[in-house]
Amino acid sequence: MGLFEPVWLGFNQEKALKKVEKVTNPKELTEIVKNARFLEVRKLASNKLTDQQHLKEIAIFMSNYYNTLYNQGYNYDYHQRLVLFRIGESCIRKIDSLDLLKEIYDKATDYNTSSYRDMVNIRDTAKTRARNIMQERMKNLNQNQIFSILMEKDNNYYGWWFSNYNIFNECKDTAFKLLNDEKLLLEFAETTKDYKYCIQAYQKINILSNDFSIIEVIDKAKGSNKQDLLQYVATNMRITKNEVETLSAKNELYILQKIADNKNCFACEKVGGHFFDKHCICTVCGEQKHIFENDTCKRCKGKITEHSFSYYDGVPGYGTTVSGTSRVVVYPDGTEDDSYTKH
Repeated sequence: MGLFEPVWLGFNQEKALKKVEKVTNPKELTEIVKNARFLEVRKLASNKLTDQQHLKEIAIFMSNYYNTLYNQGYNYDYHQRLVLFRIGESCIRKIDSLDLLKEIYDKATDYNTSSYRDMVNIRDTAKTRARNIMQERMKNLNQNQIFSILMEKDNNYYGWWFSNYNIFNECKDTAFKLLNDEKLLLEFAETTKDYKYCIQAYQKINILSNDFSIIEVIDKAKGSNKQDLLQYVATNMRITKNEVETLSAKNELYILQKIADNKNCFACEKVGGHFFDKHCICTVCGEQKHIFENDTCKRCKGKITEHSFSYYDGVPGYGTTVSGTSRVVVYPDGTEDDSYTKH
C-alpha cells in the first residue's frame, strides 16, 4: 500500500495498537482482524467487535486460515496459528443468533485441507455455543413447552440446531431437569420410548424408589410402554438372584429370556448365580451344570447310566459293525440326557 498503508497494517506494533483503540467501525475492525501484521493488533480489534454479522465473518475466516493466511505470505508458527484460532473462538462466544452459528457450522464443514483438526474445533465451538443458548432459553419456557420438547413433539422449536442429534440429546437432559409438573411427568413416564428418562421420571414422582428392582417396575409401572421398559431394565440393569427367582415364580418367561440374551453373555453372571431347574439347567442363561458324586448329581438326583449300543456302519458287504457303551443321565422323572458331558 506504500504511503497510503494504514497504521494498523504497519511494522510499528505500538502505533498500530493505539490506532485500533480509536477504531469503532465494525467493517474496519473486521479488516484489521483479518489483515493486521501483529497478532496483538488482531486480538484487540476482535475484542472490540460486537456486530453479529462481522463476528460470524471472522469466525469463518479463522476456520479457514491455512488458505487465507498462507496465501497472503504469512508463515505463522503453531503458537501463532493457535492465537488466530482462539480469536475465531472468542468471536463465536459473542454470537447470540442460532442462524449465524449454523452458518459458521456449515461453512466450516466445507473446509477440506490439512487443517481439518482446527476446522472441527471451530465447528464444535459453534455447536457448544448454540447448545448453551438453547439451554438458557429453556429456563423461560412453561411446563407444557418443556413437555413438548421431551416428547419430541416440537423438534423445530429451535430450528435446524434442535434437529441435530447431539444437540437435541444434550438439550433434552436440561429440559427433563426443568420439568416438575407431576401430571406431565407421569404422562411422560408412561409414554416415552427413552427409558433412561422414563425411570428417572417415575423416581421424580416417587413411583419408583432410587434403588428400585425389576419387580417394582412390574408392580408399579402402568404405561403403554411397560413391556419395553421391562425389557430395558432386564438388559441394562443389575438383576439379583432373588429377583430372578421371583420372576420365575411369576412365570415372567419373556423377561427371563431378555435377561439371558443380554450382551451375549450368561445373564446369571450378572444376577449373582444360576437358577437351576430340575435337570440342572439354568433358567436364566441355559447353562447345564451337574454336581456328580458317585455318578449321582447331588442337586437334581440324576444318575449316570451306561447304555450298550450296536449298529452297522456302511453299505451291505462293505461296512462294519460298531458297538460300545454310552453314558447318559437318567433323571428321577424318567427322562434321559446324553448331552451332559458337553457342559
